[in-house]
Amino acid sequence: MSASKKSGKSRKSYGPYKGYYPQKFLYEYLKIELDPYDMPHRFLEQWAEEVGVDIGDDDHADSLTPQQLKDYEEWLIKHDKGVMLVQEDPAGAPAYLTLKWPELMPKGTWAIHFTGEGTFKSFTQGATIPRLALSTWWEDKEKARCPENIGDGLGTYEYVYIFAFPAAKIDRMLGYASRKYGKNAILFQTDGAVNAYHVGDEEQQLIIPACSEYNVIPIRGISDGISCGFGDSGEGDGLSFDTIEDLIDYVEKAEALGERPLARLQC
Repeated sequence: MSASKKSGKSRKSYGPYKGYYPQKFLYEYLKIELDPYDMPHRFLEQWAEEVGVDIGDDDHADSLTPQQLKDYEEWLIKHDKGVMLVQEDPAGAPAYLTLKWPELMPKGTWAIHFTGEGTFKSFTQGATIPRLALSTWWEDKEKARCPENIGDGLGTYEYVYIFAFPAAKIDRMLGYASRKYGKNAILFQTDGAVNAYHVGDEEQQLIIPACSEYNVIPIRGISDGISCGFGDSGEGDGLSFDTIEDLIDYVEKAEALGERPLARLQC
């Protein structure tokens, strides 16, 4: 059974996922190569001086004619000003300069989030688009409002996202991911993932609206084998899996048959 096959998914109490709005906007946003309006004034001054355009006291690209704006954008790209901005102000640079080549993932995608903290069953905080490029830099995480965070009622820069890896390919990099991000993990499905390449981390990462997770399975201590059970302890049921892929396969089959209460499965 594939991860996208329809079945009786165990969703959160506030109801089913409402649509593709948050990640659809994120997907379009991350496709931007460079927006002149996001660049600092000093770049505009440099371009104007180089090409002999009088911008007067204006400190924004609004005053440029359409042709001048096009020429300015081409100049920014040609001179790698986006890369320069990321190097000079990584936390303040637009996220699309760091998260590249986005791809909308199918509904039911399995994802895995690593953490050095304790395990949990839902994502309550993360980062909005202005903080996405360096989400771990910010000590004060932004809180997600469920279910509003997966509807279409918030402003585009109000949605809170979390990061994860594609679970289908994680087994070969479990050691690396657990050393870098933490020995505990949250395995889950989502209908709202965007896959993108994080230039700074040099990794493919999933960017997901918080509150869109379901079939959540906490995993305490990533190791060569995974022991799971039902209930608060997650022990005593004799379930053992060699890989994350094996665990996902078990969950999908058990879910389709309605054999066990997957909401209580812990590893």
